[in-house]
Amino acid sequence: MKIDVHMHITQPLELLTEQLRKTGFDRAYLCSSAVARGELIDSLETAREVMGRVAGVQNQAGDCTVSQINRALAEEIRRYPALLRGFGKVDLFQPDIAAAVGEIAELGLSGIGEIVGIHGNTGRLALVLEAAEARSLPVFLHTDYPVDPGDLKEIAAQAKKYRGTQIILGHMGGNFWMDAVAIARETPNVWLDTSEIVNQVALQVAVNTVPDRVLFSTDFPWDVPESMEARVAALRVSEAVKAAVLGGNAARLFSKQG
Repeated sequence: MKIDVHMHITQPLELLTEQLRKTGFDRAYLCSSAVARGELIDSLETAREVMGRVAGVQNQAGDCTVSQINRALAEEIRRYPALLRGFGKVDLFQPDIAAAVGEIAELGLSGIGEIVGIHGNTGRLALVLEAAEARSLPVFLHTDYPVDPGDLKEIAAQAKKYRGTQIILGHMGGNFWMDAVAIARETPNVWLDTSEIVNQVALQVAVNTVPDRVLFSTDFPWDVPESMEARVAALRVSEAVKAAVLGGNAARLFSKQG
């Protein structure tokens, strides 16, 4: 089984489903896209426009509430029930995080994320992790820039406190991938997401260290499955470990949610 645990919903959705079909993926887990719409970028000018909007976004959901965003995502993925699953958005600054997590579970979504705005705000994750533990929902965290080693250290402390919550370090800590891999080695409920990893060495070290907790992901449309599959194929590990990274680990992680 081949599973991508981190893709973003596209407009139209068929851009994404066709990509999965042609690469032979059995399932994908989608996050909402907000303003970071990679499918709109085809030139330097559109890149500057989209990334300018991304830079201007605060932690808050903006004009749409997280409830509206999550309901829209749930409705979209119902069109492809065998292929697509979803992560529900949570705003770290919203007043009732427990209620938001409850709604994510009621919508049939498989996890919480991608949570952004963590830099300097890791203390606010406690309510999310506590609510996620009660609902057995994995939590996907954006740990690339601007997250730094100090943030990762605090995330590790939270993970040890909420051991019943499975936590995915999205983008494997970015430039601080060694910190992320070390945290995963020491913390059994921490998983590593492969999308936007800095180089092949980072992936090789992660798979050598925690082969049962590395999750194939692309951050599509920002990258494509073919690129990450090539990196997995180039790993100096057994075919069984490659199969685990490509989908076996994800199937085990999401066994309670489907």
